[in-house]
Amino acid sequence: MNRISNHIISILLAVVFLVGCDKSGEQLTVSNDGSDRIILRFASDKAIESRASEDGTSVESKVEKLDVFIFDEGELFYYESVEPHGATVTLEKPKSAFAKSNYSIYLVANSTNPSKPLSEIKNLTELRQVTETSTTENPLNEIDPTKENGSFLMSGNVDDVRLNDGNADVNTEININLARAAAKIEVVLIEGANKGGDWFQFAPQSNSNTFRLNNWQGVSYVLPDADVVVLPSVDLKKADPYAGNVKFGKETVDGKEVQTITMTTYSYSNDWSTGGNVYEKMTHLVVRVPYMKKSADGGVDEVVDKNYYTIPVSKTNMLKPNHLYRVRVTLKGTGAENEGEDTNLEDIEYEVVSWEDLDIQIGADALPHYLTLNRDELELHNMAGDKTSIGFSSSSEVKIVDGSLKVYYYNKYGTETRVTDRQVLNEIKITPDEGLNGNLNIKSPIPTNNLIRYIEFKVWNGDEECEPITVMVKQYPQEYITYYFGWYSYRKDFGFNYESENKGNGYVTATTYNSNNDTWGYDDDYNLRSKYFGSKVAEQPSAEGYGNQSNYDISWYYWGWGEIREATIRSEKNPRMYHVQITSSALPKFPEDEEFDRIHPNVTYQLGIPRKDALGRTERDEANNNLVSPSFMIASRLGFISGDLPEDDDEVAYKQAASHCANYVEVYYPRDEKGRRLKDASGRELEPVVLDDWRLPTKAELLIIMRYQGTSDQGTEAMEYLLNAPEYMSAGGFVVNPHSTSTGNAIRCVRDHYVNKEINK
Repeated sequence: MNRISNHIISILLAVVFLVGCDKSGEQLTVSNDGSDRIILRFASDKAIESRASEDGTSVESKVEKLDVFIFDEGELFYYESVEPHGATVTLEKPKSAFAKSNYSIYLVANSTNPSKPLSEIKNLTELRQVTETSTTENPLNEIDPTKENGSFLMSGNVDDVRLNDGNADVNTEININLARAAAKIEVVLIEGANKGGDWFQFAPQSNSNTFRLNNWQGVSYVLPDADVVVLPSVDLKKADPYAGNVKFGKETVDGKEVQTITMTTYSYSNDWSTGGNVYEKMTHLVVRVPYMKKSADGGVDEVVDKNYYTIPVSKTNMLKPNHLYRVRVTLKGTGAENEGEDTNLEDIEYEVVSWEDLDIQIGADALPHYLTLNRDELELHNMAGDKTSIGFSSSSEVKIVDGSLKVYYYNKYGTETRVTDRQVLNEIKITPDEGLNGNLNIKSPIPTNNLIRYIEFKVWNGDEECEPITVMVKQYPQEYITYYFGWYSYRKDFGFNYESENKGNGYVTATTYNSNNDTWGYDDDYNLRSKYFGSKVAEQPSAEGYGNQSNYDISWYYWGWGEIREATIRSEKNPRMYHVQITSSALPKFPEDEEFDRIHPNVTYQLGIPRKDALGRTERDEANNNLVSPSFMIASRLGFISGDLPEDDDEVAYKQAASHCANYVEVYYPRDEKGRRLKDASGRELEPVVLDDWRLPTKAELLIIMRYQGTSDQGTEAMEYLLNAPEYMSAGGFVVNPHSTSTGNAIRCVRDHYVNKEINK
C-alpha cells in the first residue's frame, strides 16, 4: 500500500521550474511570472485534497481565504489577506522589498470568527493568542460535507526564510504544510453476533439513526499547538440531536455480509485525561440505532426505535488538532432505552492517525514521479560556496549521481583542462538537503589560477521516470582572465581595413607623428611597417576550434596585384585579447616574482574606471593612474608597434601614444569557449565585432598585466607572455617591464569592457 498526503499546499515564492520531470500531471506546475513578485501557488485548483471518505473531501481541504503574515524577528513586517481564485495568488508587495536574509512566514486559512481581527496583529505573540470560535451549536456546523459547503480553519509556518537574495533571476521554493485546527471523528457501527450466535440486526435505513456529539470543543487557537490540546476556561458544547453525517454501508465479517453505519463529525482539540469528572469533559457520541426484534408470536420482526449507546471517541482521552480518530464498534446487543444511560460496549477498536494520512490507496505505478530544480546553472563570484540558490523538489530522496562530478577550466589556449589537484578535489563537495524539498549545498575553494572553474554534476532521485539533471556551476576567483581571439587590426584614421571595399586607396601604415598639430603621416605599403604601426591579420582557428594550439601566424596585410596580400611576421604568434575582470579592490595574490617585486615594490591600486578627456585620452593625474578598471581588455599582438616613442620628451610620448590608442581598432569573430564560431537562431555565423574604443592604460593597469603574464619562458595558466618591450607607455609615463625580451619602448592599448559578452568563458 502506498499513501499520498494531498493535504500539503506547496507555496512557491516567485518560482521558475527550469528543469525537471513530472509524471503525475497534477502536482507540479511551471510558473514564470517574470516580475518582481511573490507568488503563492497551490498544488491544484482545489488547494489541498484528502480522500478520507467519498463525500466532502474537497470541503476538508478547501482554502477560501488566506491570511499571510511575514514576521521579522517576531515583529510584523508584512500582512495581506487574499482570496485564491484558481491555483495562484500574487502578493502585492514586491520581492525586492524583503531585504533581510531571514523572515518567518505564518499562514492562517479560512478564519471567519477570530477573537481579534487578524488585520490588527502587530507581532507573533499577538497572533498566537488569537482564538477562533465556531458560530453554531453543532460541531463546526459551518461545514456541510454533504453539500460541499464551508471550509476548515488551517495554519502553517516556516522560519528562517530568505525571500530575496538580491538577484531577480534567482528564485526560491518554499513548502509550507497547512494543518487543520480541528480533529476528525469517524465512528463505524457494525452488526455482530451475540454469545448465543444470533446476529444483532440493524433496522432498515431511516432518519431515526442519529447521533449527538457531547463535550465537543468549539474554540481553538488560530495557531494551535499539537501539544496543547485544550483551551482554558472554555465551556464544552452539547450538540443538537441530529448533528453530523450518517452513511449506511455493508462489509463482510467472518464470511457474512453485515450492515454498517458510519458517522462523521469534527471537534477542535480537547483533553479530558486529568482532573475532575472525566465523563463531564469526555468528548463522546450518543448514538441512536434502531434494531430489528423478533416478534414473540413469530410474525413480522418489529423495529425498536429507542436504542442508545454512549461511545468515547478516543482511547487516549484527548483529541489533537489535524488528527483522525477512527472508532469501530461491533454491536452485539441492545443499548439503553434512554439517552445518557450507561451502556456496556465490549468490542471497540480505536485508531489514531494524522489526518493527512487518509488512506489514499493507489498502486505504485500511479505515484507521481518528479524532480525539479529552480535553476541548473549558478555563478559563484569570489565565493567558496553556496547553499541557498539551487533548490529542488522531488518525489524521492535526491542524490548526486556517483561519478558525475567533473571539474575543469579552459586554459590560456582555450583547451579544456581537468582539475587534478587532489587537495582541491577533496574540498569540492555537493550535498543535497535531507527530505524531498531543499537546497544543494555547494562547497569549493576559490580558484587560484585566475581562471573560471567549471563544476559539473548530475542530480537524480533514482526514479526511472525522471532523467538525471545536469547542473553547471561557474566559480569565479577575485581576478579572472578570459580572452577574445583577434582577427585583424587597423586604425580609424586609415580609411582602409582587411574587409574594405576601397582597396588600394587607403592606408595600412602610420609612419610619423607631429606633436605640434597632433597629426600623422600614412602609407599603403607594408614595407614601411618599421616606421611605426602597421595593420595586421591573424590566422583563424579551424571549424573544430582552438584545440591545443598555442600559436597562430600574424601577418601584415596590404593591397597588391588586385587583391589583399599578406606578409607573415614570423615572430608574432598570439592574437588573443585578454580580458581581465577584478571583483574586489583587495590586492590580488600574484605568483611569486622576485624580479618584479624588486623593480616595483609595494604595488597598490584602486578599482574604478579611469577618466578620459574630450579626445578620448586617459588623463594623467596621479589618482587616475592608480585606478584599475574592474573589467578591461588588452589589445592582442595585432596591436604591437614597430617604432619607438621619444624617450626625452615625456609629454610628446604621451600625446603620441594616446592618439594612437584613440585611433586603434581590433576586430574579432564571436566564438564559444572552445573557439567555434557562434551562430544566430537561423544557423548563420555571427558578424565580426569591431572594437574601436581603446585608450592608453594607467600605470596600475600596466603593472597588473605585467604581473599576470608571467615570463617569456613561463607564462601563467591564464595568460600567455604578451608584453616584451623594456618599457611601456602609460598615462603616467613609461613603466619598466621586469621581463623584457626586446629593445626600445612600446604601447599596448586597453579598453573598458562591459558589453559584447561573446567572450570565451
